[in-house]
Amino acid sequence: MADVAQWDEAFLTQREDDERSQALAQCSDADWEAAVDEVMRQTADVARGFANCPAAKCRRARRCAGDAEACLAQLQLSLSPQVAQQLIEEVYAELQQNRRAAAEEG
Repeated sequence: MADVAQWDEAFLTQREDDERSQALAQCSDADWEAAVDEVMRQTADVARGFANCPAAKCRRARRCAGDAEACLAQLQLSLSPQVAQQLIEEVYAELQQNRRAAAEEG
């Protein structure tokens, strides 16, 4: 008599794949948000927003060390949507390349 599995292998495999996909999507979303934050911080730093920032930690660090979105609003500074998108994509690509390199190293 042939051995019959007492569990649904296809279901379990699909469930594991779904969990991996969901974790990857959450990681990608977090990386995208990190890229947006980094672009805002760099923009605030270029405009020397830290010099007049109400946050003492930014003034001490001489860079944006807090809420970059609030800093940019205070500076009344914004990037065009096209430039912002391009910069965010570049930072996001760099984050993903770093993740790939780390995964390949072990």
